[in-house]
Amino acid sequence: MTFHEPSNPLARSSNRLAVFLHPWGRAGGNSSDPVLLSLVTTFIERDWHIILYNSRGVGHSGGSVSFTAIAESQDLRDVVQYALKEIEQVTEILLLGYSFGTLPVTMHPLRLPFSPHISPDLTIRHVLLSYPLSVLWFLTFFHSGTYANALKQLLGDPGSDVLVIHGDADQFTKYSKYEAWVEELKRIKDVQFDASDPCSPSPKEIDSTTSGHLRTPSSSSIGSVAQSITSSGSGTIRNARSSGGGRLTVYTVKGGDHLWRKPEHRKELRTVLAKWLDSRYAPLTPRSTVARTGSVSRKTTIENFNGSSETDV
Repeated sequence: MTFHEPSNPLARSSNRLAVFLHPWGRAGGNSSDPVLLSLVTTFIERDWHIILYNSRGVGHSGGSVSFTAIAESQDLRDVVQYALKEIEQVTEILLLGYSFGTLPVTMHPLRLPFSPHISPDLTIRHVLLSYPLSVLWFLTFFHSGTYANALKQLLGDPGSDVLVIHGDADQFTKYSKYEAWVEELKRIKDVQFDASDPCSPSPKEIDSTTSGHLRTPSSSSIGSVAQSITSSGSGTIRNARSSGGGRLTVYTVKGGDHLWRKPEHRKELRTVLAKWLDSRYAPLTPRSTVARTGSVSRKTTIENFNGSSETDV
């Protein structure tokens, strides 16, 4: 297991933790996945601690890759619990799963049991990158309903905040199927679409009529907002929010595939993620003080992880 610490020494005591989960181990997924590594700087520059780890059966991790992702889901909970003991006073957790890694992420609870090392102010957000919709049945050995229901329950919780990013040229899931899936998510009780656009590069202002949520006064944006507003960007964004259910943002990268092979698509992925982060979290330190050299973080390998999960240490 590897910690990436904020590059700015002033932010080493940051209370923000991101955990990245890689694609399916049986297909070669591991913690050195280039897509996930390309996102590290985006978080480090914003004063986040980051954990990347090999799931069970991958690299030097013990055990074997499961056929249902249930074991990996428990492993994620154990990793989070361990990290909360290692990093003091964490109040923000972001779980980012890529492909198969999205499945344990959707299973992770929004609220953790009381413990002296867990802040009562802890909030957890979820990012789902290239959700494996069409092959879910295969990756979970016909337990796809478990994960579909988990996502619906997550979005139905008023404390949830979920970002979904996928390409419209995904090799495993047709864009039309993603579109139908998004329509299904829109029908979840109390999740309603509005015109908020947290990924817009244009200036934002606080809308007092929406309980402090950000809105965009300008029509220029990366993608389209609400359901079908067109803009100058290559992607499409839909944002859902209500006082009763959770908050859902879906961003579609035009031409993006499941592996994010093209540099321009990875760049757009990083841009969207950065804008979303900036709309949710205030800077902990002045951005100008953050080092932007080739070595953006200090890595620490943890040698004493004793959780029940069999992750690579």
